[in-house]
Parts: sequence; structure tokens; C-alpha cells
Amino acid sequence: MSPSLGDPDFLLPERKARIDEVVAHRTRTLTVVMEALCELKPGDDVLLILTREPFPLYRVLERNGYAWKATDFDDGRFEIRIWDKAQPPAGG
Repeated sequence: MSPSLGDPDFLLPERKARIDEVVAHRTRTLTVVMEALCELKPGDDVLLILTREPFPLYRVLERNGYAWKATDFDDGRFEIRIWDKAQPPAGG
């Protein structure tokens, strides 16, 4: 069974979901991300943290009406912030 937003593995500071690659178990990243996006409230977003850029995920997000911003860091980490195109996060 995959983790859900109600599990302690998910951090919800300020009503934003954070998904770390360790939580996503690498092979289930897409499933975990899509479950988190289904739980989004209007104006919220999901922060996905990975050690690689998830190019296949971008096509899925586009087809399902989500926007994203990817940021890469010198330590090899990628942070991808994802939100519903119809209801962007405040200040974003």
C-alpha cells in the first residue's frame, strides 16, 4: 500500500505536501505524486525532492492539467514544485 497524505511520512507545512524520494521509494514516484495531487486544496502545491530530474513525469503532469517549476541544486538534488494550472498557489 502506498503512503497517503494522512501518513506521518508526508510533511504538510502550511498545507503544502512534500514528497521526498526516500518516501516515494524511487520506483513509485509517479503513484505517490499523483495521489498527493489528488489531495490538493485550491491554491496549494506539492514539493517533490529527487536526486534526478523526472522527465517522464512532466508529460503526465501536462496531460493532467498541472504546472511545475523545477530547480536543480549543486548537490545533485532536484526540487519540483507542482500545482493545478487552474488554481495556482498564492504568490506563485
